[in-house]
Amino acid sequence: MAFASVPLTALDDFIMRGADQRNAQLHVGVLLTVPGRPPTPAVLRDYVGGRVERVPALGYRLDDDRSCWRPDSGFDPGSHVDAHRVEPGADLPMAALDLPSLDPGRPQWSLTVLHGYSPNEYTLCYRAHHMFQDGLSIAHAVEALFGRRRMPAPVPPSAADFHVSRVAAPSTPLVGALPRSLTDWGLPMRRTANWTPNKQPGTGRFIVHAVDLDTARLAATALAVRASVNQVCLAALSGALRQWTPHDWQDPLDRRNRRGLGVILPLNLRPATQVNALGNWVGLLPITLPCHEPSAMRRLHHVLGEIHPARTLRHRLRGQKAIRHLPHVLTRRLAVRCTDPAYLATAITTIRISTGLTVVGAPVGSLRFVPPIGKQHRLIAAILQHGSMATATLIADAALLRDPLTDPARLGGLWQEAIAELHTLTTMVETTTRRP
Repeated sequence: MAFASVPLTALDDFIMRGADQRNAQLHVGVLLTVPGRPPTPAVLRDYVGGRVERVPALGYRLDDDRSCWRPDSGFDPGSHVDAHRVEPGADLPMAALDLPSLDPGRPQWSLTVLHGYSPNEYTLCYRAHHMFQDGLSIAHAVEALFGRRRMPAPVPPSAADFHVSRVAAPSTPLVGALPRSLTDWGLPMRRTANWTPNKQPGTGRFIVHAVDLDTARLAATALAVRASVNQVCLAALSGALRQWTPHDWQDPLDRRNRRGLGVILPLNLRPATQVNALGNWVGLLPITLPCHEPSAMRRLHHVLGEIHPARTLRHRLRGQKAIRHLPHVLTRRLAVRCTDPAYLATAITTIRISTGLTVVGAPVGSLRFVPPIGKQHRLIAAILQHGSMATATLIADAALLRDPLTDPARLGGLWQEAIAELHTLTTMVETTTRRP
């Protein structure tokens, strides 16, 4: 079967023009930790070689004129598999960030065995350039290589793809949302809060802190208030950020701080007919985290409105139009504004990966998501949901260690406390409501 060349998306084109293709900070990765001894490179290469046909996109590379993705005639999946020894006690996400850059002259992904740090387990690091795959594509590629998913071959998008996407979109009434829909265009017009972390001069060096979130409490809270786990996660993060830099949110509040903290969430713009794990189809959804709000329940209800399905749908449809029609100069201006910490203080990404993953027959024990590093922001957060588990990765500029208050490890603890607080409050409300 002959595979077709696929044009770059608007965001592919923006990343290609504006970034060094060998910049490892634009790599996106998932870490899969597996109990037991690691397979030999030869065994893993054979394993990947036997499953790579489930993700045809992995055989695509950037064309020589950099106008499209095309099948790589010399594609050898085994050459993308390697191993890297990690010393005991080393930080695995940092080890992933320190891996060599991907070669832009071939399909921009790799699978590295991180071993040596423990006699009882190893970790696979799947990486891709952010232009080659976005977070959703990464998740789907991992599910296909190590799970039950099978991806279709990439095909050029057509106008009909977006018509299908609009028809298939969930029908969510927009009653009550009309006034905001007239002004909420997904572009931050006002500067966000004066936030202490972003005032620190950057060092160019980064630290990683991992947090295992309390998924039992998250799920119970989500069920009690009819929300998603991600909405509860973000509401709790609002409370944690409030306690992390309390002086930013104490009276009298700065005029800009009265509106909360502006942040950016990725928004999937890929139409239903383009689920092939190739290219970057991410749009940007600005939201406000209500760190200025002292009430945990009011923070929760604020976040529910910010990530309401009607608002998300409205911005997805707008973003699909933009990604098809905007010229590079406008795409660049939008991207620059939406990644400016003066307008949106940080970025928060969430991906979901299904359960049942195995590597050469061994079950995967845990997963972590390593997002691309945004040099403009002093802190970014990435959440990975996997069955009943949820883990967060905080990547911070080392400048935040100058003050013990802004240590990312402290934020991780405060996030857990905020999850517990919301669980207590929602359980108490539910119990009171059910009392005769």
